[in-house]
Amino acid sequence: MAYYSAQDLVLFSAIIAAATRERDWDYGTGNNLKGTTVQEVQCMQIGENIYIACNNGEHARVASFLQAFGVSDHGSFILCLKYCHHLYTMPHADKVNLLGVGNDLKYSGPEQKAIDYSAPSHVHVRPLSEKQLTTAKTLISVDSDQPLEKRQLAYFLRKFVGTDPNPKFTCPPYGASLLIKSCSDAKAINVLEDSLTVHAELKLLRMVAEEKLAGRMMSVRRVNLGGLKQACVPCARWIELYNAWMKVQFKTSVELPPPPESREQGSGAGNRPLIGGITGYGNYVKNLFNGVKNESFEDISRHKDDEIL
Repeated sequence: MAYYSAQDLVLFSAIIAAATRERDWDYGTGNNLKGTTVQEVQCMQIGENIYIACNNGEHARVASFLQAFGVSDHGSFILCLKYCHHLYTMPHADKVNLLGVGNDLKYSGPEQKAIDYSAPSHVHVRPLSEKQLTTAKTLISVDSDQPLEKRQLAYFLRKFVGTDPNPKFTCPPYGASLLIKSCSDAKAINVLEDSLTVHAELKLLRMVAEEKLAGRMMSVRRVNLGGLKQACVPCARWIELYNAWMKVQFKTSVELPPPPESREQGSGAGNRPLIGGITGYGNYVKNLFNGVKNESFEDISRHKDDEIL
């Protein structure tokens, strides 16, 4: 089992953001939720599990994308990202020769900045082997039915590169959705189902806080968090206040992507996360999670001495 740094998670987030922007993955996956265009992806590792969150209702499209590949564990998750990254970074002149078809896949500006920033992490998505490329070319370019064990990958690759759909390449049945609403439902790879107007990284940190406040996940002393973009200014301030409390109260730290930063910074403020019914804590903690507009923090910081000793 691999443990991923915050910088690794930036890389994963950028690839997921690009792949979900490129195609409408909701169609054909059997997912009844319809995702909106993905603007932000953030990944967090807690213990052995990876959690993925997005802004607003973008999570559904990310879940559909991962389902289309057949992601069910860490191995299939990394393999999915390898295929995507290789197809994005393949020289345009080589595409027809290596894949049998051309395509217009290209990282956007924010995605490329995150990819460049996370260069030390590219070891996780090394280029596909010659055998994998040969298989990919066959699945993409040969217009015939495929063995059942190849059908999922054939569907994914043909859709990813924009090849005309073929009835023989419909998405086959596969396992349960990766969508979860809380850690109690967690699997190896998880997509947080949360459509609130809270920025993605704050949704993930709220989930950790909920577990701690309920007396669960108490052995966790570090969580790693990284996304496509840097936190916006209000969210960055909220995270500072959150971390101060987490370190004192639960001896838990949040590892964020290290400087020097070159990713784009998020915009807007969104709302603070909401956790209702908090008891046994003062206004510092209650106001961290009161769900109001995330723009002024005096109502939290003035209570610092009550709970951050």
